[in-house]
Amino acid sequence: MDNIVDIVKEIWNELVVASAVEVPLNIKTFYDEMVKVEDPEIAKVMVDFKRPSEMSIDEYKSLPAKNNWQSNIKYSLYSINKDDADAPICLCHLIMVTACKLKVFGDDAFGKVSSRCKVGAGMINHILETNLFFPLLELPGLAYRALNEETFKSCVIDMLKVSNDTNLQRTYVGDGEGTLELAGLGIPPIALTDGSMPSSEILFKRCLHKVKALFESQQ
Repeated sequence: MDNIVDIVKEIWNELVVASAVEVPLNIKTFYDEMVKVEDPEIAKVMVDFKRPSEMSIDEYKSLPAKNNWQSNIKYSLYSINKDDADAPICLCHLIMVTACKLKVFGDDAFGKVSSRCKVGAGMINHILETNLFFPLLELPGLAYRALNEETFKSCVIDMLKVSNDTNLQRTYVGDGEGTLELAGLGIPPIALTDGSMPSSEILFKRCLHKVKALFESQQ
């Protein structure tokens, strides 16, 4: 268990650092609008409940879990990081980095894919519950259904199939570790990087390609 907790912290910290280098493409701020729930006395009438930031984890978990893991949840543009507006994190990035860290399709994963996917699903659920995540605006009173191992696996495979961008040479920005001589060109040193710290999108793509290579080797 301690090892799993350490991996969760490692993944989260890696995503936060990558976001500090460059935030995910088209990311939106953490959804913190008023959540509505059905009036207990009047059927089909929605009333104000609380904003996510005002909820306890138990209150959040008590909300109706009716949203399946369709595309608008897997690829939600709302940040899952409620504690730091300056380090927004995409859910799809969390899923792929988790799959990469666990090596769910690794060389030694034969017969262990389901068990590793179960661990991955539990890690994702824990992080989303801790961050009181809502994936979209259209159904503000409805939470997503918790991930299980099969849903986690299908989410990962779906991302592998729909992602074909192999551009890993994108310019890095923001960690302040680049060549300071370039600052004379009007570029502030903090905007420079030596490439050792990937941005959010680069981290996602690197993990995706590693997972995809392992997945295809098992086919």
